[in-house]
Amino acid sequence: MGWSKRGAGRSYDSLNGFGAIVGVKTGLVLDYATCNRKCKQCDMEHDPRNHDCRKNFWGSAKAMEPHVAQNLMNSTILKSQNVEVGVLIGDDDSSTIAACRATSSHPIVKFSDTNHTSGGVTKELYKISNKRKHKELTKDGIVYLHRCFTYAMTTNKGNSAAMAWDIQCIPYHAFNDHSKCGTWCGFVKIKRTMIIGLFQVVFTIRNYSKL
Repeated sequence: MGWSKRGAGRSYDSLNGFGAIVGVKTGLVLDYATCNRKCKQCDMEHDPRNHDCRKNFWGSAKAMEPHVAQNLMNSTILKSQNVEVGVLIGDDDSSTIAACRATSSHPIVKFSDTNHTSGGVTKELYKISNKRKHKELTKDGIVYLHRCFTYAMTTNKGNSAAMAWDIQCIPYHAFNDHSKCGTWCGFVKIKRTMIIGLFQVVFTIRNYSKL
């Protein structure tokens, strides 16, 4: 979903919004919808029947996303091709998936895309940092934890079990406990290199002693 005016986190007052449903495998736009809260001609009290009025939404800018998603789920284009949306990939807005499920006659699975998931982790870490009793969670610490989380996601695509394990290892890794770390850990890589190097030295000494 996109808006002509970006929200500031607390204020959503855009007059226009637009959304599209995109096939995850093809990357092609299947259908789109727009929301417009304002029409200059109507504001000047012109009869809507005498001009091309595009005003079609009377709610808030924040309410546009679930409204558009709900309309796209019931798209005549999708229905004409006997297509049903079984998996919805989007941000972490619970109102959108709730609206889609309310209008659907079949179950819909909700997945979060990597960008919004990664950003959501950062947002929650800053919330923790802003609490007085967690001031030790600095900006640098948040950036580090966010980088670890993003790396765990990108390196374990298609393997949710491995992703979950690597994410659970992040706190231990951050506090220098590498007993649970995998091959992604720099400390483990260095340790393995040192062991291999030691074996090479021992092997060289043994061969030299045979001469």
